[in-house]
Amino acid sequence: MAHVMETIVREAYDAFAKQDADHLFEFFTDDVRFHIPGRGTLAGTYQGRGELTSLFQKIDELTDGTFELEVQHVLADYEFVVVLVLSTAERAGESYEGQDVHIWRIVRGKLAEVWIRPEDQYAADAFFS
Repeated sequence: MAHVMETIVREAYDAFAKQDADHLFEFFTDDVRFHIPGRGTLAGTYQGRGELTSLFQKIDELTDGTFELEVQHVLADYEFVVVLVLSTAERAGESYEGQDVHIWRIVRGKLAEVWIRPEDQYAADAFFS
């Protein structure tokens, strides 16, 4: 039987895949934060619905809507969830594929903060620059 936080995280990633922002934001705290490392155009910290909506639009524009996250494994307890994902995208005739780690902090059963760790930071920076 899956941990309750695993189920929540899988549903959130499914909402992201379907581009259902309203449903996706139901899983987040109001001040949810995304930390994206590196030196590419996406690098930085994003907080709240407005900044995350802009981030998602930027990703969609950069990849002509081809960006996808495939959840491969989820490790969960009530404080943190670690998600191993396969990230794929295309841009200007180039392809990107990376095994990434997303580390979520949980607050009162909601996703409050995530640290994204690409398998190859240099490749991610080059692709998204």
